[in-house]
Amino acid sequence: MTSKSGRNLNRREIIKAIVHTYLKFNQKATANELALFINENSLLQGTVTNEYISNILGRATFKCYPKRFKSDNGVWRLNV
Repeated sequence: MTSKSGRNLNRREIIKAIVHTYLKFNQKATANELALFINENSLLQGTVTNEYISNILGRATFKCYPKRFKSDNGVWRLNV
């Protein structure tokens, strides 16, 4: 059995992968658009809020180098 923290880590990694793929096609999006995309297409069990997306992407940009995601006034894009 996977622990709760392990499941949360897996969920965060899946969200980052979904967002990465979405941004490759659409270049930029707000956290609200990303949450709506994930929820409307039932890509994860349960719902995802835009605050949760912002938190995950903000953490993903904090300690990793080179930074994977970049935010300009709440609009997220890939940092390539």
